[in-house]
Amino acid sequence: MAVTDANGVVTYAPNTIPTIANAYLDDGNSGRNVLDGGFVKLRDVGLTYDIPTSFTNSLRIGRASLGLYARNLKFWLDKNNTFGDPEVNGPVL
Repeated sequence: MAVTDANGVVTYAPNTIPTIANAYLDDGNSGRNVLDGGFVKLRDVGLTYDIPTSFTNSLRIGRASLGLYARNLKFWLDKNNTFGDPEVNGPVL
């Protein structure tokens, strides 16, 4: 606290109020970059078709099937989250 006397001389009183360092470092925006981390992800999808034995027997094959497999097809994030895959660091490129 500064005190000015009648002659215009400024003197300072020592600070006697205890505080912590974070009181000086907090700019009030500490929560600005905190995002909702929840997400839903369609991770794995598989589709298999077993070829009928009537067809495979004519080719002298016991059994056969065709398969289609896909990974990480879609994920749903909070609208404020602009990052791509929440399981990978970094923004969407």
